[in-house]
Amino acid sequence: MSKNNVNLPNNYIFIPFQVHDDSQIILNSPCIQDMEKLVNVVSEQLNIHNSKNNTDLYAVFKEHPADIGRVDYKKLYQKYKNNEKMIFLTDGDTDTILDKSKAIITVNSTVGIEGLQKYKPVIVLGNAYYDIDQITYSCKNFDQLNEIIHQALKGKLNRRLITQFLYYLRFTYQLEGNWRNGEFNYVQFLKKLKS
Repeated sequence: MSKNNVNLPNNYIFIPFQVHDDSQIILNSPCIQDMEKLVNVVSEQLNIHNSKNNTDLYAVFKEHPADIGRVDYKKLYQKYKNNEKMIFLTDGDTDTILDKSKAIITVNSTVGIEGLQKYKPVIVLGNAYYDIDQITYSCKNFDQLNEIIHQALKGKLNRRLITQFLYYLRFTYQLEGNWRNGEFNYVQFLKKLKS
């Protein structure tokens, strides 16, 4: 069942829902075309992980704010209502949820970048520009997700490489601006075109 103002468990992976009709899902997610598939994959593989490793890991999902009122997940929440390891949120501060998480599983959400900024292990299931060896854990074969979760939780992060990548994104790749308002730094844009 979807919950608000829930006390988060101590040991969980954060899985953000993505906008159901966003190009990131439509064009850059060859195997997960909707959030139900995402939940089903994570649920199955989390059960395997917990059983194999004798752990008590939870999955915390959060609806994307842009889909609230547009997509009805009641049937999905009903399907998992008796699975205490699956927690569904409709609101809550993403930053706080990320802080307390052990890792992030995402198709290709920008929440993955936010996770990297907090030096959290990030597991990517789709095509993401930040899915780079030693920066994230790539999972293209979902039957191996349980093993990748284990690797991500037990492995050592390459903080130096993550920092370098984030620096590159911020100071080389990005343009200053606000895409929602169609604003960007025109001078910066021209410099990037010429380089």
